[in-house]
Amino acid sequence: MNRRSVVLVVSLATALAVASPALGQRRGRAPARTPAAPVSLAGSPARSFPSNTMFYAELTDTASLVDQMGGVDLLYRLTRESFRGTPTNKSTSFPLTEQQFRSVLGSTLAIGALLPPEAEFANLSSVDPTVAGLVQSASPEVASLVLSVMKEIGRGQSRPVSPPASSLIRGSKVSTYGKGRSAFAYSQVGDNFAFGVPAGVKLVLETASPATGGSLADVPAFQGANSRVPGRRQFFAFVNGATVSTAFNAGIDKSYSSRPPAPAKGAKAPPQEPGVEAAALKRFIGMDALVGGSVTALAESGNVTLQAALEFDRTRNGLVNILTDPPIIDGRATALMPPDTDGALIVSHDSVRFYDLILQTLTPDLSKKLGIPPPPDFVAEFEKKYELRFRDDFLAGFGSEIALGMKVKPPVRPDSMALVQDNGAPPADPAPSIDDAFLLVELRNPAAIRQFIDRSFVVEGEGATTSKDVFREVEVWNASSFSFAIVGSWVALGSRKSVEEIITAFQTEQGLMQNSDYTRALGGMPNNAIGVLYVSPDFIDTAGRQGGLPQHDRPLYPQSLLWTLQKDASGIYTNFQAPLPDMRNLFDTGSKMALRGPVGRPWNGIV
Repeated sequence: MNRRSVVLVVSLATALAVASPALGQRRGRAPARTPAAPVSLAGSPARSFPSNTMFYAELTDTASLVDQMGGVDLLYRLTRESFRGTPTNKSTSFPLTEQQFRSVLGSTLAIGALLPPEAEFANLSSVDPTVAGLVQSASPEVASLVLSVMKEIGRGQSRPVSPPASSLIRGSKVSTYGKGRSAFAYSQVGDNFAFGVPAGVKLVLETASPATGGSLADVPAFQGANSRVPGRRQFFAFVNGATVSTAFNAGIDKSYSSRPPAPAKGAKAPPQEPGVEAAALKRFIGMDALVGGSVTALAESGNVTLQAALEFDRTRNGLVNILTDPPIIDGRATALMPPDTDGALIVSHDSVRFYDLILQTLTPDLSKKLGIPPPPDFVAEFEKKYELRFRDDFLAGFGSEIALGMKVKPPVRPDSMALVQDNGAPPADPAPSIDDAFLLVELRNPAAIRQFIDRSFVVEGEGATTSKDVFREVEVWNASSFSFAIVGSWVALGSRKSVEEIITAFQTEQGLMQNSDYTRALGGMPNNAIGVLYVSPDFIDTAGRQGGLPQHDRPLYPQSLLWTLQKDASGIYTNFQAPLPDMRNLFDTGSKMALRGPVGRPWNGIV
């Protein structure tokens, strides 16, 4: 080694010795960046939706539900025949085997309506949710099928048809078809998919990244709703009260926003503050009392259990809390309903509390700004005309129950030969009309309400609007299209025939409470009910037939159903359980399967 080489080696060694500590210090100040954690769409679907999701629903394990309604094999055959019966599919075979069809029903689907951050609401032209979805495939074969469906949807949204645009979000490839409001995007992560509008897919992928956090599953209201329901379920939906309230109030602000006089040409006028009208309306409705809500359905052992709940902050005033926290009812109206009533809805109300809220909200200053008379002026005029105190006599004269009843004509069945027409087909079922409905309003002070009626309706002389006669010692007022009467401590309103039947049921004590279908469905009235819904087998049959389900000699549903809405200190809820219907009853599944419409026409293309 010559002298020049020795000098070069020594110089390099010295430079390295000097530079190494500095390089080490630099690495200490700026460590190497670790790669971002990969996105995962597995696990609880709610983990992939952001915390400000307004509405969320998931559907899973549908196969077990179908098995209890007649079997996946039956639904597969029905679906395949429907596919073949569609003219555009004549030359195409059904793309799934029965096992693949079962795998599809075993997959999980979740849908969410997402909102932007609250800080961005003021800059939006409208508060519209962004819809995004998630599919968790039960098998790789199902994932391949879902992928083909996603591509087909994308091509349908792209006009003219063109290849999708590709991008990376959190390391996951996103394919986007089309542009603007009609754009559709999807991203496949393993056997799972995020899909929807591009902004929604972006939010799902960003939330699904382990490094992000802040998912819907972390929201206390969601956790509370999730813990109230069974661990196993086929359907679960959640309403995010905080987000709904924010969006609702933002919509009111938008609708009341105004602009100042037009600025100079070319300049843009910023929107003004909504003002006192918007603030008063928001205060009156009180949507911020909503905490959250949920609906859950579980099919097990041939029965379906439905649980629903809405939670409220009862410390807040407003219409929302008034409507969901009325007095308890016990279904007293059924004593007046004719025994053959097929449908009944009984609800509770508190008119005095509602009136007090109006007085608190509609102040004289606000009334003047809105250009309407202040409530005290209306009240003074009412009290002078009727000689009744508006709040303490008239409004307090009503009880807490309001009931709507309906009767339906028995459905026409093919085995009723006496009703067969000349062409051999049974006549179509008659549709329910307003003549079959009636209204019952409970009274606490019948004398005050009678005084109001006597001074409101002219029954004799010029300008008479009603006539009056007597049925079974009860006065009945008759208008052009309806009649009404005070029956005991109730006002009954409906067709003349309905009012007479109500009077007879009350006087003979032969009302709906003597109907065995109703008493079997009732079981026992809860001690905290604020709403009751009853439907008879004939009502269900008629509704199904009017909706296009086939006619046959078996009832669609063999027993009456009764549903109650209950309240507690934190909100309202319901628990409903009923036997699952059999698909063989819903569809005519003989040796040659056929779905027939209301008058014998093929239904859904199955022949």
